[in-house]
Amino acid sequence: QPRRRATFQIVNKSSQDLELQPTDTSHKSFEIVLPARVKAGAMVEGTVIVRKSEITRAFKESFTFEATGTDSRELYTLPIERMYHVKDSTGNAVQGSR
Repeated sequence: QPRRRATFQIVNKSSQDLELQPTDTSHKSFEIVLPARVKAGAMVEGTVIVRKSEITRAFKESFTFEATGTDSRELYTLPIERMYHVKDSTGNAVQGSR
């Protein structure tokens, strides 16, 4: 069965805690699970979950999230690329896989 989940890390190199908020997740081929906060100097992990309806499709999309601190607001965009390969009975990728 195709893999539906992947993780990514967000590192806060600033000296203040940041609130994290996705800004454009609708109408995507995936869902994003993002922690609400990352402490100063810490790292958090987010998750990309491919929607069941898109599980057998390759795609290149992105999502943007906002990181807000006491006196700052930044937008970050992460590219998401899903490759989908069909394998034959010997485990080799079939030519023309999506």
